[in-house]
Amino acid sequence: MKDKISNLLFITSCVILIFAGIVILHTLRRIYVFDQFIIPTSSMEPTLIPGDRIIVNKLIIGARIYKEFDFSPGAPLICKRTKGRRKVQVNDVVVFNHPYGNQKRKIGFRINYVCAKRCIGTPGDTVSINNGYYLNKRYGDVIGNSGQQQAFSKITENICDSRAWKTSWLSYIDTRWNTHDMGPLYIPRKGDTIIMDRYHYLIYGYIIEYETGYRCRYKNDSVRLEGHHLESYTFRHNYYYFCGDNIANSNDSRNWGFVPEDFIIGVADRISYSKDQTTGRYIKNRFMKRIK
Repeated sequence: MKDKISNLLFITSCVILIFAGIVILHTLRRIYVFDQFIIPTSSMEPTLIPGDRIIVNKLIIGARIYKEFDFSPGAPLICKRTKGRRKVQVNDVVVFNHPYGNQKRKIGFRINYVCAKRCIGTPGDTVSINNGYYLNKRYGDVIGNSGQQQAFSKITENICDSRAWKTSWLSYIDTRWNTHDMGPLYIPRKGDTIIMDRYHYLIYGYIIEYETGYRCRYKNDSVRLEGHHLESYTFRHNYYYFCGDNIANSNDSRNWGFVPEDFIIGVADRISYSKDQTTGRYIKNRFMKRIK
């Protein structure tokens, strides 16, 4: 009887250890290697469609490791990144936390508020949209889906100038800018210094508030940070510009601006599988499809 009890205890212990090991390996895999996210909207069509389960490779740019675990609204994101194979590049499809996770026009981290978009510009790049086409001065090839941009280019200027096509961030900077035509727009790079005037205040003021924690305002022809005159500013972080392939129907950096590098989760490189949102059936031709 004692032998049976001992064997049962041994088997139970083994099962518990195996289960614990699986849980630990699963957690480490999600943190350091890859994770999976579901695409809920059409903003990246035709590259990604609603119902796609995408694999986000964290080995490419390095996994993000939290140094503090306070995820309450308004709490700062404090993290470091493991060494990756390379940096985020133009045309990568990237998964990241929405920069306005907590409130409008103030950068804030929200752990489960995640987006998947195309990288249009990296730190130090100058980007623009010309007649519906994404452009990057340091990148000569097509960015994103040229077919979608060609279709968008045929939309008349009058429609693009209407309130429906205006975006609060772009039109706030320059009333002539909209989702059809905007720029040139410089993407901040860590260590870069800019002269603070009204134009730079409109573009980068909210970034300065994010980096310093102080209030930045423009008053009496002067940029003021916490009440003191700010003649120039040196950026403390790298930023990126992300847009959807479905340029006519995407809420992206054209609407809310730059994304801090720390908010990036990883690069999406494959679709693991996809389910039709209406029927619930698997879409066969999307199984393990590479994302381009």
